Amino acid sequence: MSDFLPDVQVTRKQILLSLAITVVLTVLAACLVLFFCQISIGVYIKDLLSALPATAPDAVLIIAFPVLMVGLEWVILRYVPRHYWFEPINNQLAQKFNLFELTAIFAIGAISEEFLFRGVLQNTFGFWIATLLFVLIHTRYLKRVLLLAVSLVLGCGLGLVYLVSGNLWVVILCHFLLNMGVIMILKRRILKKVEK
Repeated sequence: MSDFLPDVQVTRKQILLSLAITVVLTVLAACLVLFFCQISIGVYIKDLLSALPATAPDAVLIIAFPVLMVGLEWVILRYVPRHYWFEPINNQLAQKFNLFELTAIFAIGAISEEFLFRGVLQNTFGFWIATLLFVLIHTRYLKRVLLLAVSLVLGCGLGLVYLVSGNLWVVILCHFLLNMGVIMILKRRILKKVEK
């Protein structure tokens, strides 16, 4: 079996439209859960806008969890054959967007996803339901068992970070830094490939 799979080409516009739709659906889902459970949306918005992480354990979590997960992804990208982990959309994000654009994309994504999964679903239905739904939303990984397993580890890890810290911003920052770390590894791999 070949170590390389063909890339599915999508435009920047298609990627941005897909991300925008995902963010809107994520926020809408969070609002619907809160509405049907008769929970005040204001409470969750207030929590989201509350004080930024300020304790030493928060700082340790914000640094340690992304470093651990980026390290895991680095090992996978370096030592596991490409056909087990390659996912065209991630590759194209790394190729088609600059650092400033990726920062904005991942910040918006981390805020909306963590608001839904940890802030609303984990608080309302518990750790495992939030984690399972987090894995299921990453449907593009269904054909890549390794990526799905990494999503499960990530979902469990983010859920645990939220349980330990109790601060949604700690989880948002962990999610954001993890995504940025992985995309920087992909960008570096692409640059090395172009230089050869």
